[in-house]
Amino acid sequence: MKTTYRPSKKKQSTDAPKRSWFWNILGGEFLISPNLRKWYPYFILIFFMIGCIVVSERSIRQKKRIIHKKEIEYKEAITQLKNNNKFIPYEYNQELIEMMEEQGFRKDDQVIYKIIVEN
Repeated sequence: MKTTYRPSKKKQSTDAPKRSWFWNILGGEFLISPNLRKWYPYFILIFFMIGCIVVSERSIRQKKRIIHKKEIEYKEAITQLKNNNKFIPYEYNQELIEMMEEQGFRKDDQVIYKIIVEN
């Protein structure tokens, strides 16, 4: 027995359950939609910029670590010089230079102090 019933196409398309936007995003189906394909270059640009930010942050952290190590090394060297009495702080160094100049020592071009005797 043949039937003459033919289901309409409109009815078939409405029978398919529509998924919510949450499931479309979670399932990744939004990536294949024709409306979103024109935005692919912008997404690529955004991901590239995020990658640059991550790499630069990593570089900054490494440089901060190196600077911190150098500061510790500097402080240890200063402490060692102070313990050996071979260190003159900058403030005292300037005072010593002024005292030497008052006593007749003059700074030479080769950064050596010598006594100039005036007649």
